[in-house]
Amino acid sequence: MRNLIFHGHFYQPPRENPWTGIIGDQSEASPFGNWNEKICREAYEANAYSPLLDKNSLIESFYNNYSHISFNMGPTLLDWLKSHSEHVYCKIIEADRISEEALGQGNALAQVYNHIILPLASEKDKKTQIYWGLENFRRHFGRDSEGIWLSEAAINMSTAEELVRSGVKYTILSPHQAEKIRFENNNLEESAQYESLLWQKPWTLSTYEGPLTVFFYHPGLSSDISFNHLLRDADYLFNRVCRELDENNAETLSVATDGEIYGHHETLGNMGLSAFLNKVENSEDIRMVNYSWLCSNTEAAGEISLKEGEEARGSSWSCSHGVSRWYKDCGCSTGGQEDWNQNWRAHLRTSLNSLDESIDRIFEQGMARLSRTDPWTVRNDYIHVLTSNEEPDTFYKKYSGRKTSTADRNHFFRLLEGQKYKMLMYTSCGWFFADISGVEPLQNLMYAARLMELYAPFYSSSPENTLLEHLAEARSNIPEKGNAAVLYTGEKIIRKKDLFITALSMIVRNSYGMAVQDDGFLKGKILKNPENVLEITNPLTAEKWTIPFRIEGEERLFSGITLYPGEQEQKYSAENLRSSDKLALMKELCLLELESKMTISRKYSGIISQMDQWLRLRLPESEDLVKSVEALLHYALREVTFLMASGNSEAWNCFLDLINRNRIWNISLPEDLNHWLSSVLEEELLNKREIRKELKEDREGLLKKLIIILSVQKEKRQRGISFSLSGRIYEVFAANRTGLAILESAEDETVSELKSLLNLSDSIHFT
Repeated sequence: MRNLIFHGHFYQPPRENPWTGIIGDQSEASPFGNWNEKICREAYEANAYSPLLDKNSLIESFYNNYSHISFNMGPTLLDWLKSHSEHVYCKIIEADRISEEALGQGNALAQVYNHIILPLASEKDKKTQIYWGLENFRRHFGRDSEGIWLSEAAINMSTAEELVRSGVKYTILSPHQAEKIRFENNNLEESAQYESLLWQKPWTLSTYEGPLTVFFYHPGLSSDISFNHLLRDADYLFNRVCRELDENNAETLSVATDGEIYGHHETLGNMGLSAFLNKVENSEDIRMVNYSWLCSNTEAAGEISLKEGEEARGSSWSCSHGVSRWYKDCGCSTGGQEDWNQNWRAHLRTSLNSLDESIDRIFEQGMARLSRTDPWTVRNDYIHVLTSNEEPDTFYKKYSGRKTSTADRNHFFRLLEGQKYKMLMYTSCGWFFADISGVEPLQNLMYAARLMELYAPFYSSSPENTLLEHLAEARSNIPEKGNAAVLYTGEKIIRKKDLFITALSMIVRNSYGMAVQDDGFLKGKILKNPENVLEITNPLTAEKWTIPFRIEGEERLFSGITLYPGEQEQKYSAENLRSSDKLALMKELCLLELESKMTISRKYSGIISQMDQWLRLRLPESEDLVKSVEALLHYALREVTFLMASGNSEAWNCFLDLINRNRIWNISLPEDLNHWLSSVLEEELLNKREIRKELKEDREGLLKKLIIILSVQKEKRQRGISFSLSGRIYEVFAANRTGLAILESAEDETVSELKSLLNLSDSIHFT
């Protein structure tokens, strides 16, 4: 039996505002609120509920692809998934457990914490990044990881030594990173130019700390999957894999790609992967395994040495020069125009390095006063606070070791939070792309800004001026953007202003009695003092902002909110709210109106009647009429979907009336309607703990609601509803006997309609 590994490196850079802990609106990801949400739907969720189609294009099974492939999840991404997409998170954790039961070792492996280039990091930062990555993994998966994914597969000998010291058994590299090989029982070294020798077996890298096992992936096949659309034809991909194994007389082959290729970069790439996995499953001599299984069941072919890279600083999988891409203009770039350069990279690295030494010195001095434990041990163990494995005050008491003051406690966490942001400012994405004005470099610079603010009490003079001098040398390729100093200053103002948008959100939710959504790591409290005052605190660092405010305007929707009334007042309106807060407020206003004035049927029957009259009379006779009716219809549908998600039974009938009239009027439905309806499913059906009770007590009502939504979604989306949504709904039914019995009711027309809308075959199952 021959062994095959497909490894997916699933990762997104941390995107949270360092002053609030919230990812702001990212309009380019519309209709989703931000890129994390968009990529989650297209890749992370899609791979958890990936359909396999039969010859009639019906879904015969759903693959949880994670249970079949090797994968790593970036720690900060995994934290985000747990908080914002729990159903996907649970499928990922479940997949590791399933693969562990099948193979003895789970498919998941750790990743260094926030994707910094380890060969360019200090020895202390290397240790912390590896330790934080391993501990984050343990917190999520409940077991130790034998291997670790290195950011950009970047490695040098000091990195390899730290891996061994940290208990890591193996890592995955590109064959281009190997310099020489020496086979077992052979003292002769030879060039590692024959790549096919490298990806067939594990190899041993000898370090001063002990051996590290290295797996190499197949470079041609990995590249073709990533860039040449092999996922569009599972038959071709399977034959290509067989050919590579046959021609090289190989027992093992591994592929490594960015995980996002499976659905985000390659549309429906997750389905291509599932179809391929099915072919492997049905083959007689190939099986899917993972690297930990290979590590335990395959002898190393021999020893390897690594290329040193330019300036002997290390090698990586995405820079042909070594790791130069992350500190100078080496010629490697993604995006931009042909005449652009990346001279800014060196200045960005120099700018951030100018902070590093003084930051670490302050940390050591401060911790020496506040704790009897080695400062770097305290920093390493801080991961247990970051993963919510330990309460901050418990952690502080453990390491303070003596009687302390509130000020000492606050300084303790300022020092640790500053160290967190110091490492975040080195996230590799800041150097990867074409220009300093990109969102990734600016995000890194904001981590630096937040770091300096946290360490301000410990500085005799701020290092910001020195930082700005270096940043002024980093010029954008876009003339109107200026240099990095200008970009830094402007972005800092915007990001810090987000604190006031958070304040606005807290005030509005309090005033309208709305549920708390996402305040990041900030807490808010309204005080009557005697005027309205909002007190915002960061519980970890004890930073506090006291913001007087005044609400102005109408009874239902305020016309404005003034912060700091008086000489320094700042005026805001509902338009300044984040999109998630706007939607929540619109929903609340809709519910308030129904409670106070009229039934939903009265309100919408009036709207429908008025629109019907306008269109039948064709008054006025212009395109403006259609646009006006279209706008009114869109608003009505938005309101009704809010009410549907709130459990209002009347709203479902009104929704049907609006949709039916829309067909008569021949007016286009809102572009975002499917997104709205998915939210209804999420809130009203998929996340209900009492779903089992509903299946028993109101079977017909539940089926009717599903059919209403799915039929409209299918009409709106030419190729039908999203496959992952089908998978989630099927999973709800398949989770208990009652649900399965409903799906197996072959004579029931309602059930048949539901299965048709979900595109399910009679032999449907999870794999």
